[in-house]
Amino acid sequence: AAGTAHDESDSDFHILGLPSVTVTVPNGGEVWPVNSVQTITCTHSGGTAITDSILYSTDGGATWIFQFKDTAANSHIWNVPDTPTEHARIRIVAINAAGTAHDESDSDFHILGLPSVTVTVPNGGEVWPVNSAQTITCTHGSGPLDAGSILLNDGPADTDSILCSTDGGATWIFQFKEAAADSHPWNVPNTPTEHARIRIVAINAAGTAHDESDDDFTIGPAGHPDIGVTAIVAPTGRVDTSEAVRPQANVWNYGIINTGFTAWFMMSDTTTDVEFYRRSVTVAGLQPGRGSTLEFPEWPGSTIEGPYATLCSLAVVDDTNPANDTMSGSFVVSSTPLWPEGWKEVEQMPLLLSNKPVKRGGWLAYNETNGMIYAGKGYKTCDFYFYNMKLDRWGQLESIPLQEEGRNKPPRKGCKGVSDGQNYIYMTKGNNTLGFWRYDIAGDTWERMTGVPEGPRRKKVKGGTDLVYVVKNDTSWVYLLKGYKTEFYKYDVKNNTWTPLQNVPWGTREKYDKGSFLVYDGENTLYAHQAKYYDRSSAFPYHYMFKYDLRGDSWYAHDTLRGMPLYGLHSGRIKKKKSKDGGSGIWYDHYIYALKGGNTQQFFKCDVSQDSWYELDTVPTNGSTGRKKRVKYGADIVFAKNAFWALKGNKTLEFWRYGIRPGSVLSEPEFLSRYGVAGKVTVRPGWNFEVRPNPLSSGGVVGYSVPYPVAVSARLYDAMGRLVRTVATDREVSGTGFIRLKTENLAAGVYVLRLDAGTVLTRNFKLVIR
Repeated sequence: AAGTAHDESDSDFHILGLPSVTVTVPNGGEVWPVNSVQTITCTHSGGTAITDSILYSTDGGATWIFQFKDTAANSHIWNVPDTPTEHARIRIVAINAAGTAHDESDSDFHILGLPSVTVTVPNGGEVWPVNSAQTITCTHGSGPLDAGSILLNDGPADTDSILCSTDGGATWIFQFKEAAADSHPWNVPNTPTEHARIRIVAINAAGTAHDESDDDFTIGPAGHPDIGVTAIVAPTGRVDTSEAVRPQANVWNYGIINTGFTAWFMMSDTTTDVEFYRRSVTVAGLQPGRGSTLEFPEWPGSTIEGPYATLCSLAVVDDTNPANDTMSGSFVVSSTPLWPEGWKEVEQMPLLLSNKPVKRGGWLAYNETNGMIYAGKGYKTCDFYFYNMKLDRWGQLESIPLQEEGRNKPPRKGCKGVSDGQNYIYMTKGNNTLGFWRYDIAGDTWERMTGVPEGPRRKKVKGGTDLVYVVKNDTSWVYLLKGYKTEFYKYDVKNNTWTPLQNVPWGTREKYDKGSFLVYDGENTLYAHQAKYYDRSSAFPYHYMFKYDLRGDSWYAHDTLRGMPLYGLHSGRIKKKKSKDGGSGIWYDHYIYALKGGNTQQFFKCDVSQDSWYELDTVPTNGSTGRKKRVKYGADIVFAKNAFWALKGNKTLEFWRYGIRPGSVLSEPEFLSRYGVAGKVTVRPGWNFEVRPNPLSSGGVVGYSVPYPVAVSARLYDAMGRLVRTVATDREVSGTGFIRLKTENLAAGVYVLRLDAGTVLTRNFKLVIR
């Protein structure tokens, strides 16, 4: 009722509004390199902002990463992180006491990564002539992918700088700079070197990256192509009638530039001089210092027997050496006879010229190309012959030269021959000389070659010597086991030189005596069989045999194999006999086949994969000589055209053939027809076996009676030759007894039981299971 009164603030106060902020840079489209320093700008309005928080996104704003907080301002300094992306955005959050407000880039900008580059050509091994035009190639990084993908730590390059080194990368010489690309033409400078490399430096706003050739390439003098034929691989030697062949030839680039060419392969019948095959292949490019095996379309073969000629020819533009553009060869088409199985004496070796039989120094060598067996008689004679298997006829050839080391020294013990399969026979003369000879089949002439090395012991060639012919990596060698010690050599056929090798391992005595032999498996292994000496500690003694690795040119250090067993059939009884003079071996179809020699009849087969020996049919003692003669000094064996061919030696002229049926007994269903249903079988005097009952339904037994203890193995095979059951493995048996034969779970049918009694015998029994 008395009235009113008032008062007011002494001065103004502030009602604070929310802040407002607008991002102006980056706002879309900018390209900022990683690790660069950039300025983010913005404008503020509304309530005064106190601080600005800066965040950025690499995925177009889906997620945000805090960077820093700063006093509110219209610009902020930012160190761009190393996160390349094409979908970057900036968000600024303005803050005051009233609250917050934010803004972000209107669209994506680009955080640019460092470039990446990889040199692809030249990358090592190339040969580029000086002053030639070449193309350097590379790959660049693809940069970041779309939003949400894994970020790639590279960015697109703007330019490439090309540098060259002539010293393997120690120093670099700038060549040129141009827009980044995956290929760059380059004029090779006139700076010949074998240690050239290329470096490419890729550049963009973010920085640089570089790569260089992985290895040296060659900048060589300017030159023309030189492609040559080095060998005709097929067909060579003997080709069976109607056997299809795919012609092959080896070629080599002797030049310094990558070269393309066309190769032709021709074949003709030398009897009619009619060409019947002409085919070609085109090679787009062959690198310098490289070779290739060319394959031509298949030839179906011929039914007409006889000699044929081959020719491989190259068409190379501007070839600097046309002389090596062609190579000729030959082969023979002939049928392979099917001889009666087992031993049969064929025509004797001729008595003339010397009127002497075969003794120490006799040998055989088979030439696959013409299908002939070549033979020396030894026994201090120079007689030399060939044998035609189809005609069963011997022919006389140019005698072996008599003179050796200034004296008359005809072939004797240590004389051995081996064929290269095509044109030549190589022969050691033996008889305590170093003589080494080559016989030219086409010319019927002998040529003295570099003599066998005397060696550290200053020993000449004696009994126990053997030779094998080996082709490794297109290089031909003769390997020599030098009797009578342990020296071992190889002879380079092309260069007529000898190389000493690691001595042959030995058993109980360091000596390879008469009857020792060397066998080549046709692939990568040699086998040296040591005659006369054996392991006396074993109840069933064997000689010694050792393996040689042709790839490493070394003997296997801890791989002594069993040599021939001492026990074998002799005059109808099992006797212990050493392998001595006349011992010899040959490889055929994954096995070693060997004559024991030493005045025995024994003929063995060795499965080297199982380290097992099996005695085969003995060599007959009664031949055309008219009295009992066993295998002894001068004996030798070869394999040719489905048969083994053997000189008996022992002062006879007897020559024997052992016919075989191609293929393994247990690899063909028809093997069953070779065996009757077994009852009691007497395989040798004192050795009896029987299977009972037979036929059988619920099991049976293998009865035996043996004259002395022996390890017996028995395996059951089905009609397809597949192992279905192991009945016994090296079971020690003696006297009389039986081994149980279980047949449960086996289907009814015909089976074969294979029984091995040590090395004494192998027999097969036909069984019927009901």
